[in-house]
Amino acid sequence: MTNAPKKRKSLKADTEGRLIRAYKYRIYPNAEQKTLLAKHFGAHRFVFNACLDKAIHEYEESKKRVDFLELRNKFVRYELSEDNPWLKEEIYASVLDQTVVKDFSAAFTNFFKRRSEGVGFPKFKSRKDNYQSFGLPVGCKGFTDDQRYVKVPKKCGGLIRVRAHRPLPDGTIKTCRVSRTPSNRYYISITVDEGTALPPVQAFNDEKVLGIDLGLTHFATLSTGEKIDVPKFLQQSLIRKQVLSRRVSRKKRGSKNRQKARLRLAKLDERIANQRNHVQHEVSRLIIDNCENQAIAVETLNIKGMVKNRHLSRHIADVAWASFVAKLEYKARWAGKRVIKIDRWAPSSKRCSICGYKKEEMPLHIREWQCPECRTIHDRDVNAARNIRQYALEEYYSGGNTAGEPADSLPLGRGMNQEPSVYGCT
Repeated sequence: MTNAPKKRKSLKADTEGRLIRAYKYRIYPNAEQKTLLAKHFGAHRFVFNACLDKAIHEYEESKKRVDFLELRNKFVRYELSEDNPWLKEEIYASVLDQTVVKDFSAAFTNFFKRRSEGVGFPKFKSRKDNYQSFGLPVGCKGFTDDQRYVKVPKKCGGLIRVRAHRPLPDGTIKTCRVSRTPSNRYYISITVDEGTALPPVQAFNDEKVLGIDLGLTHFATLSTGEKIDVPKFLQQSLIRKQVLSRRVSRKKRGSKNRQKARLRLAKLDERIANQRNHVQHEVSRLIIDNCENQAIAVETLNIKGMVKNRHLSRHIADVAWASFVAKLEYKARWAGKRVIKIDRWAPSSKRCSICGYKKEEMPLHIREWQCPECRTIHDRDVNAARNIRQYALEEYYSGGNTAGEPADSLPLGRGMNQEPSVYGCT
């Protein structure tokens, strides 16, 4: 009797519970290297589109979902490569048969698992898309000894000049991804297994749970009474953005002047995004690193519904709450701390955090109110943050939603967050 072949462990099983982080650097390819990178961007698009087209046709004919393993081993490695010899001759092989199919399968997985969150069906990629990227599962060897160049396969450019603003940590390089932004800047993101396990999630003391109410008047209000303000970068640059947008629209399509104008607008957009990300990283790191905060309570926000309010949509997009909460979550996991999300229907602004009295109405212009039961005068945002903390503890220990169904609805359309306190503006 022959022994059964040993089952190969998946990458996820090998890396589960380990500290794996990505480090992003700006790179400066020369003209020849830009041509090589452009070929790989194009190959990534071509193979992705071919896989999507095949998956759609197979489903229309047999009503079966695509087999991603068969798609990689049979279609990409043989059928597609034989019909298009340039894929074998000019493109680094693992870019095609590993990362493209991996990106393709991730797009389908997100569609099937997160349709309720608004994730749509995978779309065909275009060379006119402003953002381009491709992944390298193997081949990146880190930096040279003088930290001036990053080492990638020769077909992808070889030694590319890099700005190593911080060193790569000791560990195993797992993958990397090269990208080009709409402003024609190139970046490389290197994923490193740092060789240590993620810290276990710590048990927390109820007294050291921090509640956070996100708003527009103040970016974040803490249950301790502190308020954090961050600049509204889009609002600050809005006039300049409008001027550059008008210049783009006035230029002839396809002209070099239009391309120059588009590039100026893209650089401004990227600058705004970088400023916003920088501040969010600083604030989230400040909250996570505070040794008093063993757990953080935040509200579950329906951002997609909120931006339907045309009076507040630009301001909501400017503060980027979802991005901030995502940063809090992964940094808390690295620190062994916990982020608790409460139910979106919790009436955090309407309830008195002292006695539990609940008001029927709480218009947005009311920033301070007095509880008719205990006579406590509340700051609207501080009271909401304290209620978020209380609801989080109740839901955590009960294992379910303690907030109940919404008491009323907003007049500005369905799908918006039932609790208006999250807007935080008058």
